[in-house]
Amino acid sequence: MAGPNSERRAAYRNCFSAEPILRKADSDFAAGRILPRFKRLALRKYPQGNMVPPHRHLDYEAVLLCSGAYRFRINGTEMELTPGEGILVNIGDQHEDWRGDGAKFIGFSFTLEAFPATNGIPALLAPGVSPQEQRFRIDLKEAEGLARKIYEEEQRQTAFSRLIQEAISLELFWRIIQGLPRESLSTGFLDNTADGSFRARLSRLFQDHIEEVLTLDDIAKQLGISRTSLTNKCNELFHMSPGKAFCRCKMERAGYLLVNTRLTVKEIAGRLGYASEFAFSRAFRREFNLSPAEWRRNYIY
Repeated sequence: MAGPNSERRAAYRNCFSAEPILRKADSDFAAGRILPRFKRLALRKYPQGNMVPPHRHLDYEAVLLCSGAYRFRINGTEMELTPGEGILVNIGDQHEDWRGDGAKFIGFSFTLEAFPATNGIPALLAPGVSPQEQRFRIDLKEAEGLARKIYEEEQRQTAFSRLIQEAISLELFWRIIQGLPRESLSTGFLDNTADGSFRARLSRLFQDHIEEVLTLDDIAKQLGISRTSLTNKCNELFHMSPGKAFCRCKMERAGYLLVNTRLTVKEIAGRLGYASEFAFSRAFRREFNLSPAEWRRNYIY
């Protein structure tokens, strides 16, 4: 019968890959996500131009010009888009626009939601962002292809059409976010998305310095936060100290190297910044309740 140690080893073994441990969606390191909730998507062409009078936005709205002419005014600033350019209208913006003859564009509105649910949803755009900084540029052919797929799925009306539409819309959303100047995005939004979150930044830091010895001061300085904030964030998110989180990351990498390479225990210890094989083996046993040699014997077939 499998005991608690074998169950724990199996759980860790499932995490073994070349990917950093902090990117894994396990119970300790699963990242919270801020995702859009879509309300309306339109792929439209106007044979005759028209004007939309001033209106204040209650939701975010992205407008991508595919062809023709499109002028608009946001909070008193007038601008014009060229095909392949778009504008992300912020909640609360005063917006009016003019569409030229034959103008074709993709537009969709959305709000933000947190998963798992939280009391506060960060703003998408940074405070005081200018209308110029709300412009984005993405691959027009790719964007039109995604919009067409959404409409095609609408026609199919299968049991999974809604989910497929959501998935395609999500890709279009992230392409638009990627096309915005990074400076235009709020710190709160970046801290709750995959590439900008505290978890992701800590993961990259650990992976970049996995062969080194990092002190609490080193980690805090690299992340641009205080020692107290670093400790509090780690305790809140991972239920462990920063040093323990870094050690776990090293041990996860050690487990991978033991199973997938022919490096000796001494060589692995050196690669992970340990001064001696003894110190490394002691840390490994403390984490997995097995010696490195026992771990390797268990998982090499």
